[in-house]
Amino acid sequence: MTLKESLIALANTWCAVHGRQLSSLGSLVVKDAKFFARVTDGGGLNVATFERFIGHFREPGNWPGAVVPDDAAAVLQALPPHIPEQQFEMAMP
Repeated sequence: MTLKESLIALANTWCAVHGRQLSSLGSLVVKDAKFFARVTDGGGLNVATFERFIGHFREPGNWPGAVVPDDAAAVLQALPPHIPEQQFEMAMP
């Protein structure tokens, strides 16, 4: 699964459990209701936007009952771990 496919899968799961549309999620996370329409139509996305969404999905409080659903957890576990920017900068020689 590509990173883009992972993002879309997570977004669809989040919307399904919340009973909301992708446009609502785009508005919530990146203040862009048309974000997923562009991405699913073949548009790209930058790393910062991808990380913002993944950070949202990794936070249990953003899921009903503060529990990440199993299918979403499986997608998140397949992604590289998040390294906070401060740690990354410190790790650079």
